[in-house]
Amino acid sequence: MSSDLIAVAGSSHSPMLSSEGRSIWQSRAESDRNGSTELIDVAGRRWAYDDLLAGGAGAEPDVDRWLGEHLRARTAMARLGKDLEALDLDLAVIVGDDQLEMFDASSMPAIALYSGPEVPLEPLEGMPAPLREAFRDLGNDGSVRQGDPDAAVQLVRSLTESGIDITVVGGIGSGRAIGHAYGAIAKQLVPDPSIRIVPVFLNTYYEPNQPTPRRCHELGAALRRAIEALAGNRRVAVIASGGLSHFIVDQELDHLVLAAMENGDHERLQQLATPGLESGTSEIRNWVCAAGAIGDLGFRWSEYVPVVRTAAGTGTGLAFALWSAEARAEPREAAMTSGTPEGERDHG
Repeated sequence: MSSDLIAVAGSSHSPMLSSEGRSIWQSRAESDRNGSTELIDVAGRRWAYDDLLAGGAGAEPDVDRWLGEHLRARTAMARLGKDLEALDLDLAVIVGDDQLEMFDASSMPAIALYSGPEVPLEPLEGMPAPLREAFRDLGNDGSVRQGDPDAAVQLVRSLTESGIDITVVGGIGSGRAIGHAYGAIAKQLVPDPSIRIVPVFLNTYYEPNQPTPRRCHELGAALRRAIEALAGNRRVAVIASGGLSHFIVDQELDHLVLAAMENGDHERLQQLATPGLESGTSEIRNWVCAAGAIGDLGFRWSEYVPVVRTAAGTGTGLAFALWSAEARAEPREAAMTSGTPEGERDHG
C-alpha cells in the first residue's frame, strides 16, 4: 500500500526557544550589537548595527516583554508537538538548512536528502557556548534517531523522475553533525523515537547556488507526489524548520508568507524576491518548500511572535503553523474560532 501525507507543519528553531529565555535572549541581542549576526533587510541591504540603530527603529525592549514573548512562542511550539503526536506519525520529513554543520565550501549541495539508517543529533561543539547550550536544550543533545533508508531511496527515485536534481547523503563525515535545524524539530515536535526521520537539506544561506523560491516550491510539490507513491503505508508529515525573518525582523514579509500559505497563494510564494531571502531570513525557503507539499490539506492554525530584541529592530519572527488531512473537509468559516490571542489564527 502507498503512504499518506497527513500533515504539513512549520516551526522556527531559534535558540530563543530554549527553556532558558532570559539569558539566551540577552546573549542574542548582544550578538546583534557586536556584528556576530548578519543584518540584511528585505531589500538585500547589509547594515552595521549602529547604522541600523541610527534609523530610529524604536525603544529598547524590556526583559518582561521578552519573557512574555518567550512563553507565547514556547506554548505554540508545545501545541504543535501535541497536535503532531495526535496524528500517529510513522515518518517525519524535515526540510531544513545546513549552516556548515554537515557541509562546507568544499561541497555545498543546493538540495540534498539524508538516507542514513541513523540520524545523530550531535552537540554542536563548534558553536559559542550560549548557542551550543541553547541548541542542546532544544534537541542537538547527542541523541540518535532512526532514519529510514528505504523511504529515503524511494523518495530520491521519485524526485529524480520528477526532474528534481538531488544529492544523496548516506552518512556523516568525521567532525560533522546533523545540524540544529533538525535537532529542534526532532526533540520538540516529534520526540517519539519510533517516528523515523528523513532530513532534507536546502542551501538557503550560501551563495551562489541557493535554490529560488520557485524551485523550493517545485521541490515541495514533487515531495508530496513522492510521499504519496511511497510504499509501506506510512503516515507522513513534512515539517519546515526555521525562519521567519531574522536578524532584522520584517513583520510585513512574515505576514505575507503566512497569509499566502494559509490562502493557497502559491504563485505569490514562488515570486518572493531573492535579495531579501538572505541571512536568517533565507530560511523562508524551507517554508515555501513545505507550502508546495500542502495540496488539499486543510489549514489548522498558526501563531506568529515577532521578537524584537534590540532598539535597532533586530530579532526573529517566530512562527508555527499546521495543515492536516482532518482539517481539509472543514468549511473555513465554521472552523474559525473567536478570542484567539493576538498573532494566532485558528481554523480547527
